[in-house]
Amino acid sequence: MTEEIDFDQVGARLTASIADLAVLRVDLQRVINTAQPMTKLILGMIAAGKTQIQIAAELNLTVKAVESRLSSFRKRVQSAPDYKITVGAS
Repeated sequence: MTEEIDFDQVGARLTASIADLAVLRVDLQRVINTAQPMTKLILGMIAAGKTQIQIAAELNLTVKAVESRLSSFRKRVQSAPDYKITVGAS
């Protein structure tokens, strides 16, 4: 027995997912814009798939320094009054 696919429902879910991604992208850009220049560079390198060890070597930092910058940034973002998790909110 084959189940019918409701393409209208699939399309509605896909549209909602795309809208969620657009909101997430705006939220991420806003958060990243608050970062210090070195932290932005580290975040960009992480987004490019580099490990913290690789980042530390390329920037002539210790791994602990990279971890510390990321931890400080994460704490600052999470303590912001308008901090919220947008992913999966729908």
